[in-house]
Amino acid sequence: MHLYFVFSLCSLASASPALHSRVIKSNDSVPVANLTAAKKPAPGEVPRWIKELEPLGQFKLFDRLANDVSMSVAEAIRQFSGLTYDAIANGSLNPQNETYSTFPGKTWESLIEVAMRTPPEKQTKLAEFAVQVQKTTVTDPKTGGMMKHDGALLWAEMPALDLTVWDQWESIDTHERDRKERPEDLRRQERFIALIAQISSAATIDYSKQSVHDLDFTTYSQGAFNIAFKTIGDHVPTDSDIRTACIWLTYAPQRIWANIHYGKVYGDQHFTAGAVYVQGNWDSWKENLQRLKKSCRDQEICEMLRVALEKMQATETSRSEGDGKKPTGVATSGWQYFRH
Repeated sequence: MHLYFVFSLCSLASASPALHSRVIKSNDSVPVANLTAAKKPAPGEVPRWIKELEPLGQFKLFDRLANDVSMSVAEAIRQFSGLTYDAIANGSLNPQNETYSTFPGKTWESLIEVAMRTPPEKQTKLAEFAVQVQKTTVTDPKTGGMMKHDGALLWAEMPALDLTVWDQWESIDTHERDRKERPEDLRRQERFIALIAQISSAATIDYSKQSVHDLDFTTYSQGAFNIAFKTIGDHVPTDSDIRTACIWLTYAPQRIWANIHYGKVYGDQHFTAGAVYVQGNWDSWKENLQRLKKSCRDQEICEMLRVALEKMQATETSRSEGDGKKPTGVATSGWQYFRH
């Protein structure tokens, strides 16, 4: 079925990533990250908040998961459960004072920081950890009930994750990053985007539910595509803008494709009421990648464009080969089309 082009890119006219962020849930009220507020360190200097993460058990666990080929996701989940109950025992995860707990936020900060040191092709287990840990629950040793953090179940409702991801996304200066950022910082940013794209792709999403899944961060890609493929005011797309679009279409094409074909609708709290990706968006991105590839001069960007186009084509092929075949990571009771 052909879907008409009903999503207006004009609604995303601003290039500020803040306008493309997902809603931050009320239960994410605890300030869990210092990424945006922190002053940029001098060249070669490690920010203090990163130094404070490195001794944490979560950080060490994620670092091993990313770099030790013998470390499985299942073993990481087992060890993380132990760290969680240690946090309960030492008071950093307090069921009696659930709004005052740094453990969830520090967990996601650690995951993101390790990912920003890890090439995207080695982030698979980090993304899978996020998917698998959401399937676990934490029992209050005293009451026997399921524990919460700021009103959200551990870890089924992934407390503090949205805010931590949003905070990192906000730290990316889309307008100026090619001119102001150091090359190593640009690479760190791209690795962060690759992580949330891979988490989005790996998540199992029930499309019979209209709510946006906790692990689907592809809403951030809307602004990325708009910035990469449009001249907005005095902002001309930069190499970093193009690279970001390629990352989304390389690491999360099946999730974006599924959101199009299952008619995922975003409510007022996400963008404009009834905003939805449609087939016309996908076709436009593909045409823009092809256009950029023809005029490309930078070898690395040329390769990224080639891979992104290849992934888009593979996604289209896998969908068309089986009538009704579900994309990877999708659970649904049937096709759902919504139009508001």
